[in-house]
Amino acid sequence: MPDGTEPDPGAERREPSRRAFLVGAAGVGVAVGGLASAAILLARAGVPGAAPSPSASTSRSGPARLETTTVAQLLAERPFRIAHRGGSDDWPEMSAFAYRRSMAHGYRALEMSVARSSDGVWFGSHDATLDRVAGTSGFVAAEHPWAEIEGLRISAAGTRNPGQPSRPFFRLADFLAEFGHAVVFLDPKAAASHFYPELLDLVGGAVPDRAEHVVAKSPGANTAWARLASAAGLRTWGFYYGADIDSGLLQSTAAHWDLLGLDVTAAPAMWATVVAMQKPVIAHVLHTVEDNRQALMLGAAGEIVADVLAIRP
Repeated sequence: MPDGTEPDPGAERREPSRRAFLVGAAGVGVAVGGLASAAILLARAGVPGAAPSPSASTSRSGPARLETTTVAQLLAERPFRIAHRGGSDDWPEMSAFAYRRSMAHGYRALEMSVARSSDGVWFGSHDATLDRVAGTSGFVAAEHPWAEIEGLRISAAGTRNPGQPSRPFFRLADFLAEFGHAVVFLDPKAAASHFYPELLDLVGGAVPDRAEHVVAKSPGANTAWARLASAAGLRTWGFYYGADIDSGLLQSTAAHWDLLGLDVTAAPAMWATVVAMQKPVIAHVLHTVEDNRQALMLGAAGEIVADVLAIRP
C-alpha cells in the first residue's frame, strides 16, 4: 500500500476476528488520524501496550502517550520483545513513522542506533554514512550539519513494501520526547566515543528517570560505552555473534554487560555457552516466525525483532 500500512502477513492463515479487524483499523488510524485514535482501537481489541481509554494524554505537538513501561517491567516478561529500528522490515528504519507504527502494534521497547551531525545533532542512523538508506554517495553524517541531513529521506527499499513513502530522519531529542515513557535501547553505533558523555547528558535531560527507561546497547567489544552508561545508572546490553565466542571476545567482555545478545543463527552449542552465563540473553535479529521459534527453543529471554508485523509482542 502506498502509505506504508501493511496487512498482517499471517492474516491469510487465520480466521477473521473482530480483534483483527480492530487492529487493522488502528493501523489505518495511525496513517490518517494519528496515534491517539489507533491506541483507543488497540485497547478495545486487547492489544498489549495500547492506551487503556480515550483519556490517554495527548500533547499539542504529537500523538497520545501510551502507558508507561519501565526496564524492570519489560525484563520481567518472557519473552520480552524490542522493535529493531522501529520495525526495519516493515517501514523506513528509525523514522518517526516506524516507531509510531511499532507502538501501535503493541511494542513497548524500541531500539535506535544514533549518529551525530557536525553541529551536534544526534539522530537515528545505523551507519556512519547515509548512503545505504538515503541514496547518497560518501555522505558521512559526522561531516555534515543537521540542516543538510534533515533534507534527506530514509528509503523504504529494504522493507516488505518498497513502494511506500520515504521518511525524514528522526532527531534523538524528538524521539526521546515522544517515546521516553517506553523502554529505549540506545546504541551510539555511528558516533565517536569521545561524544558518549554528551549523549548521556542529552538522554538525562530528555528522560529524567533515564535509568528506568533507557538501556545502553552496543556490540560486545564496545566496553567504553558499557562503563560510562553503567556509571550513569543504566542497564547495558552487549550483543555478540558466533564468531565472537570462537575468538574469545565474549569471554573477555561479557562481565561489562547486564544483558547479553547472540545472533539467532548461532549454533545451539554457542547458545548454551551464553545462556550458561546466567544473564538474560536477547536473540538478534528476528525476521520471521521461524526465527522466533528458534530463539525460544535456544533459550532466549528476549528478542529484537525486525518484522514486527509478523512477530507480535
